[in-house]
Amino acid sequence: TYHPSVGFIDLGTIPGYGTEGLGINDRGEISGVVTRTGGQASFVYAPGTGFTILGDFGGQEVNAGTQISASGVVAGTIESADGRFQAYRYSASSGVQHLGTLGGDNSRGYAINDIGWVVGTSQTGDGTWHAFLYRDDMGMVDLGPGYASGINNLGLAAGISDGQPVLFR
Repeated sequence: TYHPSVGFIDLGTIPGYGTEGLGINDRGEISGVVTRTGGQASFVYAPGTGFTILGDFGGQEVNAGTQISASGVVAGTIESADGRFQAYRYSASSGVQHLGTLGGDNSRGYAINDIGWVVGTSQTGDGTWHAFLYRDDMGMVDLGPGYASGINNLGLAAGISDGQPVLFR
């Protein structure tokens, strides 16, 4: 991490792994991906605690641990044992929660807000990719063709549909 008063802060390493931070919250918790020969997995770094590795190092895992909320909940994508990709949400208290799909085989989680709502993209039953919003009280909701890559605390999501930037409500 970087802080203006001290410059870069070395988080240390995980021997045998490469790390890439992808998201950070105001508490200095970081989400991202660790790599080693044979695959990748998600991680969470917490000051004073260090690294926690999530996942099973699937060879194709991408977009792991994309964002982390103010309370330390992570959204991202993790490869299932059967080779499918699933959007997930992770917290230290609940562990990894697979969020499902919109009826297809795969989904990808891209962003989370401070309420815990996750957005991303999921295959539908016919194989097309649609943006989704995941809320505990509603499950995964289809927002239409495309993907949602960001969400604010009001529940407004930004993304792409038919090659055009859009706002999902």
